[in-house]
This record gives sequence, structure tokens and C-alpha cells, in this order.
Amino acid sequence: MNNLNEENQIKELLGKSRLKMPFPDFEDDVMMQIELEESLRDATRSGVAWSWVFFISGTVFGILLTLLIPQIEISFWGMDSGELNLLFQVGFCLFVLLHLEKLIGLTRSIVIGDRMKRAVAS
Repeated sequence: MNNLNEENQIKELLGKSRLKMPFPDFEDDVMMQIELEESLRDATRSGVAWSWVFFISGTVFGILLTLLIPQIEISFWGMDSGELNLLFQVGFCLFVLLHLEKLIGLTRSIVIGDRMKRAVAS
């Protein structure tokens, strides 16, 4: 009889320890949210990789233009090619520095996120 009483108490304790979900499909919703975040992280990683490709190709194209503008004798809005080259160089440097900073920040955030994910997983 004592053994039966202990079994009933254990069953009662185990029944109380069960988590009550806020709504029936809570676990499915959480898993779908995790999968969505994972796919967004992969898309972001791919987007940043393509951003680096286009940034580098644009930088090379800008350097080539910087080298070619002085060789072409053109006047644009009353400026000769030397003034035009200087204007292009200033704009190009600002563009490269601002976008380089943003790309480095995005890359760092992705790398840090991947490291944190690996640390949590292990």
C-alpha cells in the first residue's frame, strides 16, 4: 500500500511539472521562427558577400576612371579635365571610405553572430 501511495505521489508530481503552453501550436511557431531567422541570416551573409564583390569591382572601375580622366581632354560645365579629375577623386574617396566602413561593420556583425552561434551550440 505504501508503494502504491508513492507511485501516485510521483505521478502527481510529474503531472504538475509539465509545462503549459500558451497556445497549442506554440512549439511549431517557435521552430518556424527559428528557421526563418536562420534563412534570413544565410540571405544576409550572401548579400554581404555580393556587396564585397561589387564594392571591389566598383573600386577598380573608379581607379581606372581616375587614371583615364586626365588623358581625355574634355570640358564639362566649364571645368577642364584636371578640375573634373579632382572633383571625381574627392567624390570617389568619400564614396569608398563611407561604404568600406559600412561593409566592414556588416561583415563584423555577421562574423560575431556566427561565433556566438557556434559558442552556444558547443
